Amino acid sequence: MDLIFFRRILSRVEGAYYFRPGVDYDFLKNANGQKFGGGAALIWSRASEPVQTPGNKPDLGVELDLQLYFQAKDGSLNDDPKKVGGFYTMLQYGVFFPLGGLGYLPGQTAGKTLQAGDSSWDLSTAQTIRWFIGVVY
Repeated sequence: MDLIFFRRILSRVEGAYYFRPGVDYDFLKNANGQKFGGGAALIWSRASEPVQTPGNKPDLGVELDLQLYFQAKDGSLNDDPKKVGGFYTMLQYGVFFPLGGLGYLPGQTAGKTLQAGDSSWDLSTAQTIRWFIGVVY
């Protein structure tokens, strides 16, 4: 359902819910199975109870996932347009923007109290790029 937050950071959807509007579109689609397309999804993640988060806020983060894909025609091995086959590749990019629920309360960091002169932990964006390549048969 996403590329970064629930897949890599939390490793499951637990104690949270999300809204995921998305769109996929084939720019080129032939009867022989060849296609080229892309997609985009925006995932807004929230905690079911704000007290479950380090920052005591419900909003966990917003993620934007993009993808481009291409599938070549099956070639001379198969002339039946109902059967899909051929070379396939997909490039995915995701960026996750953490929100207040993943932060810490003022004066707190990673379970300990900040002392005078310590700097607080700063949340930053996470990014990923994935490339798939294969043969569909």
